[in-house]
Amino acid sequence: MPRTTRTFIALPIPAPLKAKLERLQRLIAPSLPDARWVEPAGFHLSLAFLGDVDDTELSLVCNAVAVAVQGCSPVHLTIKSLGAFPDMSQPRVLWVGIEGDLDKLAELQAAVCQAADRAGYRPDNERFRPHITLGRMKIRRGEGLDSTALEAHYRTWAAGVFTADSVITYASTGDSEGPSYTPLGIAPLSNKRQA
Repeated sequence: MPRTTRTFIALPIPAPLKAKLERLQRLIAPSLPDARWVEPAGFHLSLAFLGDVDDTELSLVCNAVAVAVQGCSPVHLTIKSLGAFPDMSQPRVLWVGIEGDLDKLAELQAAVCQAADRAGYRPDNERFRPHITLGRMKIRRGEGLDSTALEAHYRTWAAGVFTADSVITYASTGDSEGPSYTPLGIAPLSNKRQA
């Protein structure tokens, strides 16, 4: 039986902004005692989730992504505001939003998804909603959790601006402590096509 690796493609978050995201987690944690928080090392901006990729094809996927982003320029983004999926009145996933050059980000995400699809792995992204996941809520049956007050309080919160200058293909492994991510391939964004 072939071995597989859970794989996704994302933009890394700079360490100083990860520290600000971790501080935000600590600030809101008392209001969400049953949340399972993302470890700061795991903060990223997902572009495409591929699921299980055959280990013999990991290089193919990494190379396809690298070729697809050649000629794409770095993207200037701002991390700000608090939100949730499906919404703050019934949060399942708590996240911070992304603003900035969203058109360029959408083009980059489309290029990555097309590359993965050509490599034989259609991404599991029906709609691209750029965000950074802070945590997931553990909701018990019949129990509601309304976080609209948190959303209002942190509406103007911002971690700051960063320039995404590389796309990383990650392996995701998990255990009882939660997921950990290992870079498989790094593709720089340089706005220069290679010959």
